[in-house]
Amino acid sequence: MLVGQLLEMDKPRTMSRISSNEELSSFVMEHRQALADRYERLAYEMAKFGETKLEAIYRSLVDDAVPQVAEETKTASGAPSKGAAYVPVPAKANLPDVASLSTPYSIWAFAVSNEVQLFEQLVAVNISIESCRLQSALAAEALACLDRAANYRVQRRLAFHAGRLSDEIAQFPDIRRIDTIEDFAHVALAIERYFKRLFENYDGSAGDISHIVEASRSAIKYLEPIAKNADISKRLEKPLTRLARATSSQFGGAATDTRRMMQITLEADRIFDYYDRIFETAQDSQITLAAQHLSASILDRLRMLRGLQDVTGASGEVRV
Repeated sequence: MLVGQLLEMDKPRTMSRISSNEELSSFVMEHRQALADRYERLAYEMAKFGETKLEAIYRSLVDDAVPQVAEETKTASGAPSKGAAYVPVPAKANLPDVASLSTPYSIWAFAVSNEVQLFEQLVAVNISIESCRLQSALAAEALACLDRAANYRVQRRLAFHAGRLSDEIAQFPDIRRIDTIEDFAHVALAIERYFKRLFENYDGSAGDISHIVEASRSAIKYLEPIAKNADISKRLEKPLTRLARATSSQFGGAATDTRRMMQITLEADRIFDYYDRIFETAQDSQITLAAQHLSASILDRLRMLRGLQDVTGASGEVRV
């Protein structure tokens, strides 16, 4: 999928024979600046949704992609050298589907594919076999692509293993996948059911949770009619399936009730942040109202949970 996107994004142009270092530098700069522009735009998209960790990955890729060409080889076209001010890519620029590049693993895989593609483009460049100097310069640029690809593969592998570990904690669907009130209802319903399951192993020694459980039931009843007659969109099927498998077992069976209350409070805080982000970014007024309603509901439950912690003397106050 990523390879197909890349082929559409940056089809190699037909090249006349390159006969000088200046032409080779211009060719490399053009492609690497285009790559930096894409990474910069994707970083901007992540920043809009508060995905600071993903934004940071894209920013690091921008630094790697920016052309590193000496001033004396800078072309008359004004192509920027390292350290030049960044000029944002136009909004109409052809970009891959942002939702498909919203995990560390997918971003590093995307970066690997980009470097492999540029390597292939460099290999296909038409340079006279008698020009040893140009051949050496071209080989150096091609090897640099392979080196970056190798580094990105390491990061991709680390991201893969980190992703497997993170599966042990409930992952909420990417808010950019929510387009309709029905989408939101399905997502929020899965979250509310997950939150309610967190109380399954609680025996009550740390306080009465009946009001909190009842508030969760009310939130579920509020969402069920909206989701009832609407199919789950394909882009939400996998994240909702993963969330449906998440249970209170993620906290470990040996946790005391006081400790469990602290953990559940942290999860309630995370859910509040999730609803609040949807409220702030949603373009649909129905989604905005529903997110506001559920934000208020989970906020009430957070206050109840904090009250239980105060009564039992639990530490680790969660700020709302």
